[in-house]
Amino acid sequence: MRKNPLKVLHTSDWHLGHSLYGVKRDEEFSAFLDWMLKTIVENQVDVLLIAGDIFDNGNPSNRARSLYYTFLSRLFNTSCQQVVVISGNHDSPSFLDAPTDVLKAIHVHTVATPGAVMDGDGAVEHEVLVLRDAAGEPMAIVAAVPFLPDRVLRTLSLGEDAADREGKIRKAIRAHYDAVAKIAAQKQAALGRNVPVVAMGHLFAAGGKATDGIRDLYVGGLGQVDASAFSDVFDYVALGHLHVPQVVGGNPRIRYCGSPLPMGFNEVAQAKQVTLLTFNPNLQDIRALEVPVFQKMVRVTGDLDVVLSKLGELVASEDNIWVEVVYSGERVADLSRVLHRAVENTDVRILRIQNENLKMTSFGMLPEGETLQNLSPETVFERLMDKRGVPLEKRERLMAMYREVLIELQKAPEDRDEA
Repeated sequence: MRKNPLKVLHTSDWHLGHSLYGVKRDEEFSAFLDWMLKTIVENQVDVLLIAGDIFDNGNPSNRARSLYYTFLSRLFNTSCQQVVVISGNHDSPSFLDAPTDVLKAIHVHTVATPGAVMDGDGAVEHEVLVLRDAAGEPMAIVAAVPFLPDRVLRTLSLGEDAADREGKIRKAIRAHYDAVAKIAAQKQAALGRNVPVVAMGHLFAAGGKATDGIRDLYVGGLGQVDASAFSDVFDYVALGHLHVPQVVGGNPRIRYCGSPLPMGFNEVAQAKQVTLLTFNPNLQDIRALEVPVFQKMVRVTGDLDVVLSKLGELVASEDNIWVEVVYSGERVADLSRVLHRAVENTDVRILRIQNENLKMTSFGMLPEGETLQNLSPETVFERLMDKRGVPLEKRERLMAMYREVLIELQKAPEDRDEA
């Protein structure tokens, strides 16, 4: 029997290999992984959970791969005795699964390819793990559910509409979590003792707050999964996919830890974190550990005078700063050249310039004070249909097709339907 409390670190959405407007971020990722290793040592973490989107795409760069595997190898001589990794929608299941047998030698368990519940409960048996400490004593049971693509959630039916499809997806996700909960309960009963049961998932829970990069991409289907989809068998549900730390349905035991690094300038105001859990054997404490800022990023907004003044202040700070300019002033000839000249030969680097004046002129449908950045993809599509005069009777079908496109774009390449 364990004498000390079990400490579990919930992380997700690392997005290793992500670049920002063409600028590589390998130094940031390296600094984050160094910080996390130190955090694991200082807090005597026993189990590390990575709830999907380890990489930014299905074919990560050599540098991204090196960061990942080097970090995992460095964990071997720390307090962390077990690591559980699930795939996210950005990950390639086949890529993550390839080194599974090798990684098990250093107690890293990867569950990237989900089973299909329609094939029976046994199809998801591999998703439920009993984690043991160095002495062979059971520490926890983890239901490691990877990202669930359509092909394992439903069977295609001729003539089904968007509502039918979404209903099938909701029902299938619930069935999947019910199946792993049943197996987890059976494994705990077989152990003859009370050990923590943790579920993992990579999905969009209903009511979740997302950022621009993923907002509304799971309209309907996955967006309708609420807290009731997760069985009371689970002491905690560690979710990934949404970059904003948050609880689901007001239940503090079901939560997103968020991404550890901002994936864009729209996330720079967020305090990034990982989540530390303490079990003894029931869940006793949930604590957010704030992730430091490894690269200063600033969004500058206003007309030319305001933007130039703010850029001057940033230059005077002598910090290494990445900047996004959201320009809302009058038309300026060669705006990009003017702004880049203001930071020339300094440590301030302008990565992106958004000219809101040009956007509103070309889009032709934004009220005063509103920008494209604040609109969901659905709203933009609806406004475009308004502008083009699309008849009401055609809109529902067009919106359903648009949602299908958004969902397909968010999938890993191998999970996309064949044309």
